[in-house]
This record gives sequence, structure tokens and C-alpha cells, in this order.
Amino acid sequence: FLIATEGRFRRWNREFERISGYDSEEITRLQATDLAAESYGKILREKMASVFREGSADAEFDVLTKDSRSIPVYASGLRVELENQPYIAGFALDITERKHMERRLEKMARTDALTGVFNRAKFNSDLKQMEENALRYNRGFALIAIDI
Repeated sequence: FLIATEGRFRRWNREFERISGYDSEEITRLQATDLAAESYGKILREKMASVFREGSADAEFDVLTKDSRSIPVYASGLRVELENQPYIAGFALDITERKHMERRLEKMARTDALTGVFNRAKFNSDLKQMEENALRYNRGFALIAIDI
């Protein structure tokens, strides 16, 4: 993709149209931030400003498609000059599979594979968090442990 300083798309490929669900006429009217899920809009604006200011940036965020699906992407941008005008030239990759794998690995790290019950690592993590909260708020807490 190629994005102008005001945030509008100037160039893109057909895969972008296919994934986003927007046709070329609609894309020309969009700001790049219009495609970011609401919680990522500010981050994306900051990253785009960083590209124009510092020369490059990358980010992970969720893209909202025309039919309201949310697709996690990794995007990287580089400041380029064309006809004496600065632009962001970049690419975005669909990282849906990677995000699914991260969630599976996180679950595996905190639960027993056979029973699905939280494991010792999860117990220790929760205990540490409770201790930190007790210290932070000057409160005590109770712990009940049952060994099955």
C-alpha cells in the first residue's frame, strides 16, 4: 500500500480489496485509520506519524473489514518520497494463524493437557499477583489450596 500524509490510500493491491471487502472506489475515500478496530485507532495514528517523522515503524492491530470481521495484521511502513511528496509505503500481513497459535500456547502453559485444570505455573502466577495487590493496597488475602 501507499498512504499519503493525510492518511488516504493512494495505491494498494487486489489482495487488499479482497481481504478488506472494499472496492477501489470505496478505498479511495477511506483513511487508513478507518480500517483499524476502534481500540487501535490512536495507536495506528501514532505509528503513521512516527513513519513520517522517523522514517519507519511497524505495528500489530486489528483491521475491520467491510462486513465487520476483525482480522489481526502485522504492518510495516517506510517513508518514501515521490514527486517531492512524502508517503508511507508498506505491507500488511494477516497474522490470524499466529494469534491462534499464541492463544493455544498460552493455554498449554497454564493448564494440564489431560484435565484442562489450571496447573502449578498458573497457580504461582495468580499467587504472585495477589501478593502484589495485597502489598500495593496494604490489604491481606486468604489462600485455600485443595489437592485433588
